Amino acid sequence: MERIKMPRGARAKQFMPFDALKGLQEALRLKEYKHESVVLGELSDEQASEISDTLASLERGDFVEAVVYEDGHLKTVTGSIRFKLEFNQIIIDEKVINLNTLRNIKKL
Repeated sequence: MERIKMPRGARAKQFMPFDALKGLQEALRLKEYKHESVVLGELSDEQASEISDTLASLERGDFVEAVVYEDGHLKTVTGSIRFKLEFNQIIIDEKVINLNTLRNIKKL
């Protein structure tokens, strides 16, 4: 009886890394993400004044980098200002940002 050769792709799968505990890496990443969360503190008067001055000088289309508090983490959003809204919000590209979550903003 003649042996049938295994296809090359199937042969390579034998040597792929094996994750014995499925989902462990995902669970560890999620735990690490939660552990790195920060508490939202109040802005100092100096920081609030600096943000206010920067916002007043911005115009539609200006390219900015903003640090925003979101889901317990500080995240950086980079893009162009689409709108400055009356309801304490700005839009950077397609992301709506509430000004009370804004920690820093600078014009690039």
